[in-house]
Amino acid sequence: MVRAAYRTHSRAKVNYKSPGGETRTHYFKKPPKKAHCAECGAVFAGVPAKRPYQIHKLPKCQLRPQRIFGGNICGNCVDKKIKAKVLQYNTQQQ
Repeated sequence: MVRAAYRTHSRAKVNYKSPGGETRTHYFKKPPKKAHCAECGAVFAGVPAKRPYQIHKLPKCQLRPQRIFGGNICGNCVDKKIKAKVLQYNTQQQ
């Protein structure tokens, strides 16, 4: 029997047959979800779906897009924010 801490619904289960003919269950951590935009909820294309200890080992160029709000907000939402600010600034100047 596996340790009680592993017998939980938050872990993925895989049943397999051992060489002795017994059916065993392996418990694994579920794969992480993809990163999402904080505003619209779109899935990021350039951010890998890995666990924090795996992301920590990646080089900086693979962690997130190298732009303003990179890794938090998608490019479309950033464009909308910038355009709204420019429009707001132009209306205040007139």
